[in-house]
Amino acid sequence: MLLWRTISTLVLAPLVLLLLWYGNALVFVSTMAAVAARLLYEWYLLRSPRQWLAYLISTGVAWTLLVTLFVGRTDLIVTEISLLLLLLLSWRLWSYQPGQVVLTDPIDRSIIGLIYCVVPLLQMNTLHALPQGKEWLLYLLMVVWGTDIGAYLVGRLMGRHKMAPVISPGKSWEGACGGLVAGALAGWSIVPLLSLTLATESVMMLSIVVSVASQVGDLIESLFKREAGVKDSRALIPGHGGLLDRLDSLLFAVPVLFVYLMVLR
Repeated sequence: MLLWRTISTLVLAPLVLLLLWYGNALVFVSTMAAVAARLLYEWYLLRSPRQWLAYLISTGVAWTLLVTLFVGRTDLIVTEISLLLLLLLSWRLWSYQPGQVVLTDPIDRSIIGLIYCVVPLLQMNTLHALPQGKEWLLYLLMVVWGTDIGAYLVGRLMGRHKMAPVISPGKSWEGACGGLVAGALAGWSIVPLLSLTLATESVMMLSIVVSVASQVGDLIESLFKREAGVKDSRALIPGHGGLLDRLDSLLFAVPVLFVYLMVLR
């Protein structure tokens, strides 16, 4: 398990960095579209295996939103989301059976899936287009990866006190603290190398918040898997599981950086 996990990381990490640093806007948005399709695929298999129509609609919406953002027509996004809600509600009307609760499948799962899997990708695409967007996304990856590695190693070596035994028995408070320290140090060390203008105290605070968010994202996906009664979202990446398993931390960390750069900074 550890061997496959290490090999997969050594292969995938350089590819991700090459895409982030050298990929142009078209390559990046195309990659986000492919990632969105895969994440939604795993989401629907995890939550409702036979909802293929919901999956196709959600993927189409995700691609439409990405293209709209790519061409700069952000004014149309609200209209597209409104049409999505109308479509889902109309579909619920058509598929309604006596005794069912109206605001459940497929509406809630489709909306949650789009928010959970797709909104962070839209935010990544927006950040990538900023003047120092590539540098900020690289900073984000370093914090998330540092957190993941630190939590894994410290948890394996020193983990004694279970953090969430019902949801994820393998996670410990010692591992969480190790991940927090590693993530903060990774963020603090990479910022000067990327020439990002951020005070030391701000770097540490932002890195801590991003690290916490990434660990919460990991736990949230564990909760989804626990509810579905599966160990991994899919068997795609050796040692890691599915793409949702690999990106769960990032899906929660991206909105934190997005809010900081677009709202608070």
